[in-house]
Amino acid sequence: MNKKPVLFALLFFVFSVKIFSQDSLSKWKVQLYFGIEEHDKRLFNYSEKWTLLSMQPERWGTYSVKAEVERKLLSKWIFTLYSGFGLQYELATFLRPFDHFYFSDGRTIYILWHEDRYNKIGVLTNTRLTTKIISNVYFDMEVYPVFNIFRLIDNSAIKDRKYFPYKKWEFEFVKIQANAGLCLQYKRVAIGFYYRFYNYQKIDKIIFNKILKDPRTDQTWEYFNPVHYDFSIAYSW
Repeated sequence: MNKKPVLFALLFFVFSVKIFSQDSLSKWKVQLYFGIEEHDKRLFNYSEKWTLLSMQPERWGTYSVKAEVERKLLSKWIFTLYSGFGLQYELATFLRPFDHFYFSDGRTIYILWHEDRYNKIGVLTNTRLTTKIISNVYFDMEVYPVFNIFRLIDNSAIKDRKYFPYKKWEFEFVKIQANAGLCLQYKRVAIGFYYRFYNYQKIDKIIFNKILKDPRTDQTWEYFNPVHYDFSIAYSW
């Protein structure tokens, strides 16, 4: 495993905890994000690749909701630095095969199904730099490592619940993301629009494995950044 992203995440975590605990910092912010992302349509050499792609011509299909609580660390000139923690939910709806045996829940596998509901819940620790451009308009840049805590695989077309869902609780470092965008502030309320410009993630072996004939057998991490946008609303006090 590449140790660099793990070290990077730990440094962010330690920095956040250390500063976050200082009582002299009293400025708080709660921010809620709603995200949309392009389908990840990588199917490599899977035998049903072209059938699945022709069935799903849509560009968009991954959705997310993220909530963060932040505390101001310092403010200098036009710059303000925040740090905090959050919770993130993600749903991918692309129909694709998956590794049934990853979940190891003891059920008997009679047939290999596809999934079209891949749910993930993760926790994160974030660091945000806000720069004032003009009155009430700010440029935001945020970096945050994500630790996955829950996965659930389902198929919306399968009515027999003895096969679905597959689910698992865990605690696993899965990605580092970075967003940039514009924020409009009115008194204590702010709205923002963000673009994810960086996404370094652990390869998900649930959906990228021998079934797809994924050639990256000795690779654990990848840089992969499908287009992702977030709309946010925030309240500060």
